[in-house]
Amino acid sequence: ETITVTIPSGFATTSGLDFQDMDLSGSSAGEQTLANTASGATWGATTTSAGATTTVTFTSGSGTFSTDETITIEIGDNATAGATGDSWFRNPTKSSATGTADIYTISIGGSMSDSGDMLVAVIEGVTVSVTIDESLAFSISSETNANCDGTFGTLGGPDTTTTTIPFGTVSSPNTFFHACQNLSVSTNASSGYVMTGETNTSLKTSGGVLIDSGTCDGTCNESTEDSWANSSLNGFAYSATGTDVVISDVDQYKTFACTGATTTDCLPGGGETPQNIMTASGYADNSTATIEYKLSLPGSQPAGTYSNTVTYIVTPTF
Repeated sequence: ETITVTIPSGFATTSGLDFQDMDLSGSSAGEQTLANTASGATWGATTTSAGATTTVTFTSGSGTFSTDETITIEIGDNATAGATGDSWFRNPTKSSATGTADIYTISIGGSMSDSGDMLVAVIEGVTVSVTIDESLAFSISSETNANCDGTFGTLGGPDTTTTTIPFGTVSSPNTFFHACQNLSVSTNASSGYVMTGETNTSLKTSGGVLIDSGTCDGTCNESTEDSWANSSLNGFAYSATGTDVVISDVDQYKTFACTGATTTDCLPGGGETPQNIMTASGYADNSTATIEYKLSLPGSQPAGTYSNTVTYIVTPTF
C-alpha cells in the first residue's frame, strides 16, 4: 500500500529532493529504511509533480505499520535517520494583507484506508528592532600621594584634585617628585577608542621661562618610552598603569606631546603630535588607568611659578 502527502501549489522544492531527504517512522515499528523503489522491508520514497502540486509517495514492500500506530514523516534537514537531508520544501510567498495568514491544505492519503488534511498558515515574521544610543563617559579623579607611592614607588609629591597637580614649592634640586590621577573611560563603540594626551606649552612662567620636558634616562620623548631612574636628568614626564594603557611598564616614561609651535612654548621643541595614552579595540566598561606625573628640576632652574595644561582627548570609533 501507499501513503501520500500532497503539497499544494506555492510550495517549491529545492533541487534534488529524494528519499535521502525523508524519514518515515512508526511509534512501534521505528525508523524505516527508504530507497527510490520499494523492496521487501525497504519502503520506496518518491516525489512526483502535477502542475505546481507535488506529491510525496511512500510505497510499502513487505513493511507494515500496526493499527493505531503513530506515523511520523520528516522532510528536509530534520530528516537524519539514513542521511541528513539537504533539500526541502520552501514556504510560499506571502500574498494576503499584512497580518493575515495565507492558508494552505496539505492532504494525506494513498491506498491505505486513512486520509485527512493538515492546514498550514503562512504569515509574516515579527521584526523586533531596538536602537542603542552611542555612549561615551570619561572622568578624571584625584589620587592621594600615598596610593601613588604604592603603585610607582616612594616619592615625595602632593595629593591631587580632579583638575590640578599642585606640586607646590620645590626646593630640592635633582630630586624626584610625583603625583597621580585616575582616568576612566566607558563607551559602547564597537571599534573601541583612543585617548591622547598633550600639553599646550612646557611648564612655563608668566615671564616665558620654560622647564624642559627632558629625555628621562636618555631616550624618552612623546612617542618613545624609556626608564627614568636618574633624578639628575631633569624634566617632566609621565608613566601609566591599568586597563588599556600604552606604556608597557610603570618603570617606563614618556613626555607629553607639546603642541606649541616654537621653543618659546615648548622645550626641547614644539609642534609635536599627540600620542595615545590608552587605547582599546572594542567596548570599554570603566577602563581605568592611573597616570603618574613625575618631575625633577635642576638647581639652576630660575625661580618662579610654572604651569601648563594637560589636555586629554578620548575619541570613540562607532
